[in-house]
Amino acid sequence: MLPEGRLVVLVEDNPDDRFLFERAWREAGIKNPLRMIENGQKAVDYLFGTGEYADRTRHPLPALVLLDIKMPGLNGLDVLKRLRESGKFRSLPVAIMTASTSLDDIAEAYRLGANAFFIKPSSVQELIELLAAIKGCWFRYTEFPTLPAAG
Repeated sequence: MLPEGRLVVLVEDNPDDRFLFERAWREAGIKNPLRMIENGQKAVDYLFGTGEYADRTRHPLPALVLLDIKMPGLNGLDVLKRLRESGKFRSLPVAIMTASTSLDDIAEAYRLGANAFFIKPSSVQELIELLAAIKGCWFRYTEFPTLPAAG
């Protein structure tokens, strides 16, 4: 179970998608804090606690990462690969949340260690329903690991 206080990070470059996601998050009744990060490089910096994200009190490690694939620069698959190559983040739950329906993207995400692959719905109502399903299954019945402390 994911306790309500555990942070979830969404990595999404599209500001409109971030706005809609935040709205759907609230409407789905998810109480967990949500941190939005706007690109792959910032996600890596945040997760590894480098640069402006070095203070873990202000920038705690998440219990779950929701990761878009199609981003300029460091894309979501690159971020996932870096996480899985790190011993510290091998067990961090990462769910892909993307508009891509490419079979190659799906296969590559799972090969790199994604825990789930969700297709972004085309409407806000469908996004609310998807997040409610994630809340009902993942947040209620899934056990999440505790990551090692920074260091």
